[in-house]
Amino acid sequence: AARDEGELRALAALRAALDPAGRVLGSWARAGDPCGGGFVGVACDREGRVTAVSLQGRGLSGTLPPAVAGLRRLRGLYLHYNGLKGPIPREIGGLSELADLYLDVNHLSGPVPAEIAAMANLQGELFFQGLFSAQSEDESYPHLVGSFLG
Repeated sequence: AARDEGELRALAALRAALDPAGRVLGSWARAGDPCGGGFVGVACDREGRVTAVSLQGRGLSGTLPPAVAGLRRLRGLYLHYNGLKGPIPREIGGLSELADLYLDVNHLSGPVPAEIAAMANLQGELFFQGLFSAQSEDESYPHLVGSFLG
């Protein structure tokens, strides 16, 4: 499997932000191959590029780093049922192949980035269901959801 340095940096940033003690993501070694089967929760395509990060319900916390945008071939990001907090980075909007974005059942705050509304492949109804519950005070959130879902 090919190794992409940008993907390794993005995965290292995810680990540092969500699991700095390495309790859950200890298998994500900087020198390792994320597509070699040793990185828990990581799936790759035949070219050796990361296509999914599936870490739902793993007890992760911290904030989602903008560096996640380095996973250019990402089609699925599954981080629901964790303890993530803070805003959703607008850089996620640059992931043009992303179809599944599960961030619900966390402690996220702030507005939903407008860049996400422009994502052609994103499955909106899966993303927004229960994402912020009563935590969001952003008045543009209902409007964004309405325009995004049609």
